Amino acid sequence: GNGMPSSWQAWESYVADVVNYFSAKGVTHFEIWNEPNCCDFWIGQESTLDNYVTLFAKGIKTIENTNPSATTVGPSTSAFAGQIDGQLITGPLFDALDAEGATLDIYSYHMYNHEYVSTNNYIQAEKDLLARYPNMEFWVSEVNDAQIPKYADERNAAWFGR
Repeated sequence: GNGMPSSWQAWESYVADVVNYFSAKGVTHFEIWNEPNCCDFWIGQESTLDNYVTLFAKGIKTIENTNPSATTVGPSTSAFAGQIDGQLITGPLFDALDAEGATLDIYSYHMYNHEYVSTNNYIQAEKDLLARYPNMEFWVSEVNDAQIPKYADERNAAWFGR
């Protein structure tokens, strides 16, 4: 589904099963959720920011407990500092990770051409994360220039060429 699990225990059991299965096949990197701030990927009455960051932190901690050598990746937001319930995800997400005693190895996000308009708004959030976690990697794990067709191809090419 695209929302809350039936229980935290069920979620942690599911994550552990996935990590065990794919670790045995040589997978080393595990990511929690896709675009929780977009496109009905995190929906339902209980699909709040608080529940998402708890789900994320418990998932990351379960990955670490199941396979301590695994690399954890996320939150795969659509935009660097995506929002749920009108609030930026980054602050509450890392507070939840700290509370759970979990460590995110790679901060992943998706970048689309329409974001060059608002990218400067995300720079401070990125600087804050770098100050808090100076050794964290940042990945743009999905990119697309076809979201907003009103921008000319030359403008998109110039943006992605940066």
